[in-house]
Amino acid sequence: MTNKKAWSVVAIVGMLTAGCGGGLDLKPAANPSARLQGPGFTVLPPPGSDWYIAEAIKDGIQFVKLQPGQTSDPDDAPHTFSVGVFPLPANGTADISDKDFPKAVEKLLVEHFTQQRRALKSLTVSAHTSKQGLCVQYDSVQQRLRTEQNPTREYLEFADHGIVCRYSPASKNLIHGFYSQRYHTGAPLELSKSTLEEANSFLRSIELTKTSE
Repeated sequence: MTNKKAWSVVAIVGMLTAGCGGGLDLKPAANPSARLQGPGFTVLPPPGSDWYIAEAIKDGIQFVKLQPGQTSDPDDAPHTFSVGVFPLPANGTADISDKDFPKAVEKLLVEHFTQQRRALKSLTVSAHTSKQGLCVQYDSVQQRLRTEQNPTREYLEFADHGIVCRYSPASKNLIHGFYSQRYHTGAPLELSKSTLEEANSFLRSIELTKTSE
C-alpha cells in the first residue's frame, strides 16, 4: 500500500545529509513494507532498526540512522549516516544523449555541491544499469566550508554514494537517491555490512514515476 502523505515544504537541497542547518525533526520510521511517494518516485523505508524519518523535507524523503546513545539528530554530532531521495532540476540534461548523460550529471553535481558551500575533494561518476530509466552512479567526498557566520567551526567531511536517474528525455527533474556519512575531516568510521546493505536496499527500492516529467 502506498503512503500518499504530502511532504511539507522546506529546503532539502541544503540538507543533503543528516544534521545540516540546526538538526532535523525526526520520528521513528514507519512500516518498512509500505511504499512512500514523492514527486517523480516511490521508495521503501530502509530495512533494519534505528532508522528515523526526517519530517518537513521539501519534495523528498530522508532517513537518519541514529548511533547508540543518540535520541535525536544533533547538529554538532561528529558522525551521522543518512539515506534519502529527492528530485533534482534537470537543467541542461533534458536532451542530452545517453552517451553524454554521465558527464552532464557530473557537471550538475559539481554545481549542486558548490551551492551547498562545500569544497568538493573527489567525485567519480559512472554508468549504472537500472530498469528505472537512464541512470548513473557516483561517489564523492566533500568538506564543509567555514563561513563568515561560523569562521571557527570544525571541519566536517561528507562521503556520499548515490544514483541519479532520468525517467525520459522530456523529464524536468532527475531523481537523486543517496546515502551519506558525515564525520570529522579525515576520520570516517567503518560502517557495518548490515548498515550498508540497508542503505543499498533503500536505493534499490526507488521506482520512478511519470510525474518526474
